[in-house]
Amino acid sequence: MKDQDYSFKNILQKASLFNKLGMDLAKQSKWEEAIKEYEKSLALYPGYAEVYINLGKAYENLGKMDLAIENWLKALSVDPSGASSHYTKDVLQERVPQAENEKESKESVLDSDPPEINHNRALELFNQGMEHFQIREFEVAISKWEEALEIYPEFNEVHLNLGTAFKEINRFDRAKYHYLRSIELEPEDYLSHYNLGLLYYQEKSYEHACEEYKKAIAIKPDDISSIYNLGMAYFYLKKFKEGEKEFKRVLDLDSSYGLAYYSLGLIYDEEDRLNSAASNYQKAILFLPDHAPSHYELGVVYFKKRNFEFALSEWKKVLELEPQNYQFVHGDMGIIYEELKMDDRAWKEYELAVKYNPSDVNACFRLGVLMMREGLYEDALFYLTEVIKIEEKGTKVDKAKDYIEVINNTLKKLEEEEEED
Repeated sequence: MKDQDYSFKNILQKASLFNKLGMDLAKQSKWEEAIKEYEKSLALYPGYAEVYINLGKAYENLGKMDLAIENWLKALSVDPSGASSHYTKDVLQERVPQAENEKESKESVLDSDPPEINHNRALELFNQGMEHFQIREFEVAISKWEEALEIYPEFNEVHLNLGTAFKEINRFDRAKYHYLRSIELEPEDYLSHYNLGLLYYQEKSYEHACEEYKKAIAIKPDDISSIYNLGMAYFYLKKFKEGEKEFKRVLDLDSSYGLAYYSLGLIYDEEDRLNSAASNYQKAILFLPDHAPSHYELGVVYFKKRNFEFALSEWKKVLELEPQNYQFVHGDMGIIYEELKMDDRAWKEYELAVKYNPSDVNACFRLGVLMMREGLYEDALFYLTEVIKIEEKGTKVDKAKDYIEVINNTLKKLEEEEEED
């Protein structure tokens, strides 16, 4: 299974989620709380014009016109055509003097305060880093964000994104540091716990992953990604009952979440509940028709139930969807064709399996046996010898040695008969 990751697509989804949370709070006139959600959204994706508009409305309702206009102008700068349908630059400029007067009066009170951190420069560097991150220039993004931290060491969003960037280049030690620093700065930020959980999951440290996903869920109980990933961590820990509970919880929140059906199928398959496994794989395919893992696993269940034609159908579909990731399926299909007494088709599938993966020990073994049956002894010897090279010891190696001995004896006998003739 491909793990869910914090890619650019995830960033947009999370930014959209924070925007929606802000809008929900705004409907209740909870302007301060809404502003926090909007700021989280913009920290993830600074090019989100709609959020600048919403943020401006929140500040307007709080009587902070300078900040309202500042955000509306930002909306116009990132999306001139879309944002202008809400506010035109000319209208906003007419209101700027009033806002500037408000701003100056506030700043006069602070004249005696020590100089503030240059938040604008830190934010500028953060935004530059995001641009590079989006086009997968991770090293450049890291450089920009580290520079931002030199200016503003407690910039939580920078720590969060640095963690993700370092994870992308497999610097798990640095990624972990920044996720933990983010949690230290904002313990109630579920995204930091979620990302740290992803990191532990990627390291196969599933117990630690579970702990972080639980913390994320405690903060945001309806976060489907955290609940689903917690279920997967339980699955790899062989805690099937706990995993089943989490996947069903996902489906309670969203009955069309295909991956939850797929993962339930994995659990039932492990528990040898084949009918339940098949049913859930079929439901997964209903919602995710092109999900190759569901088709493959459904084929495995059919194979176990000796429904060979159905198994072949699913595996052929897999090869249509992701041929580069499922080349080993040719070996599985070869076994079925042997069971169906279609040795010619089996032979072709085994040859494809070995072509794509010369270390496929089962395909080498089966191909050697088929060739031996056809009297192609030299070719059979080659593949059976490959089995011994690949595995060195084990049941297949022992059988391969037995067949090699039989072939050598046969060849010796044939030579003797030729000499007599």
